[in-house]
Amino acid sequence: ESQGHDDGDDTNDAMQKLIPTLTARIMFLTIFITTVLNGYFIVQSIIIAVDGKYNTKFMNILALIMAICEAVLYSNILFGYILTFFVSLLYQLWFGHGTTYIQSKVIAFQLRNLSTLSILRYMPSIEIVSSWIIHWRESLAKIYAEIILLCSSSLTTRKRK
Repeated sequence: ESQGHDDGDDTNDAMQKLIPTLTARIMFLTIFITTVLNGYFIVQSIIIAVDGKYNTKFMNILALIMAICEAVLYSNILFGYILTFFVSLLYQLWFGHGTTYIQSKVIAFQLRNLSTLSILRYMPSIEIVSSWIIHWRESLAKIYAEIILLCSSSLTTRKRK
């Protein structure tokens, strides 16, 4: 029984809840379309930057660098996560070993990441950079303390062996 529909078989009632609704199917299709469009716009921005369509040489170089960085992020998620888990999903479906929940979840999550991909999400904000510059002594002291703790913990584990 799912959404008021009873097929008369009590053994598959738990599985009926896993069937996506129409809204979920539309949302997945929307995410898939925006993922493809995002890839298209990354390619377009590379082409525009290479053709020199911006007013200055500096803007063309900067746009090309940003587009290449986004292409690297896009391909990392596409080939590193989605394709890997898609192959694993096909293997699980083909040979029937185990469940496909993890693969399906990772593919959907990474498709959502691709649909909203922007290099700006991965860059530090101006507040973080300015805080680090203003408080550079404290920042360096914190990094130094973390390195000392890391090295001292690795030395103590070697002495124990």
